[in-house]
Amino acid sequence: MSFSTVEERRAYFRARYHRLRKEWFDANGPCRRCGSWYRLQLDHIDPTDNKTGDDNTRLWNWGEVKRQEELSKCQALCQECHWEKTAEDRRKRRGDTRVARRS
Repeated sequence: MSFSTVEERRAYFRARYHRLRKEWFDANGPCRRCGSWYRLQLDHIDPTDNKTGDDNTRLWNWGEVKRQEELSKCQALCQECHWEKTAEDRRKRRGDTRVARRS
């Protein structure tokens, strides 16, 4: 694929990113914990099995096979539930068994 300008290339990949992300969330939403469709985020069910590092935005630019392999290890969570799950995962890694309470 060739592009005339850098801006044309950026526009193509930006549109592709938004399309792929929307398609995945439409197929995999709502939030697995609370049922919300608001501010969905990609969550690795097992955080130790994350090949994207801290930046899940990169995976939308991967090839189809590699992207689907990574997405098969993920779930849709709303922002609040994602924060809670991340905190729970961190506590588990530290050996802290206390459970955070939702206000």
